[in-house]
Amino acid sequence: MDKIYIFGHRNPDTDSVCAAISLSYLKNKMGYNTIPVVLSSINLESKYALNYFNVKEPVFFNDVKIKIKDIEIVVLDSFDRTCITTTDSQGADREDLRGKCPTDMDDKAVNYLVKTPGGNIYHSGDSHYSIYYAKHGKDYDIDVAFGSYGENPVGMQDKMTSVDILRMAEALRTDVVIPIHYDVWTNFKADPKEIELLYNYKKDVLDYKFHPFIWDVGGKYVYPTDKAKRQYHYRRGFEDCFEEEPNVPYRSVL
Repeated sequence: MDKIYIFGHRNPDTDSVCAAISLSYLKNKMGYNTIPVVLSSINLESKYALNYFNVKEPVFFNDVKIKIKDIEIVVLDSFDRTCITTTDSQGADREDLRGKCPTDMDDKAVNYLVKTPGGNIYHSGDSHYSIYYAKHGKDYDIDVAFGSYGENPVGMQDKMTSVDILRMAEALRTDVVIPIHYDVWTNFKADPKEIELLYNYKKDVLDYKFHPFIWDVGGKYVYPTDKAKRQYHYRRGFEDCFEEEPNVPYRSVL
């Protein structure tokens, strides 16, 4: 029987650690072959509890991947700094975050790398720009990258700018970068043509190895078939013109 690895949160608290150990113990008694694991270092409270009850610390896994047939999904760091300052309640009972150091980014947001036979797709979610994109670019082969793009209002930083999108693409070493989200929120609406203009201005000086692709709502992009395309255009139709003789009095009217 194949091994089954049982784990809880990405950053485990004592409840998560003990739950993985308990469930693994139960499943093994039921005839399964399981091992409790943790996905990051356990805290001092968890260490104390395990030592007190003389329980072996779970195995540490530093990488988690999901495999669905021939598609593999790799969970990566998120750089969505907005989410760590967003509270559940916006009312009078809103949590006061001032003076607190957030420690639960991985519980709030993640980026994804989707590996497929046709190419690897990087989705940055709502991430801001981060110099750590360069680490992801070194660790993984990325063919297409999605970046959350928008025009930030005064006093707000929630989307990447055109400069950030190009920097992200360069750092990720991707072949194609596709801006997204710029047409979702009215107050963050931006023109992706700005990315195209800036790209054309800088591509030769900085020797870019990628190019942007401008998408439209309802559009389709197939990699690697559409790799060389720069912008989506809706189907224009009328491919069947003149397959039959036009029903007109004279051809001269055409």
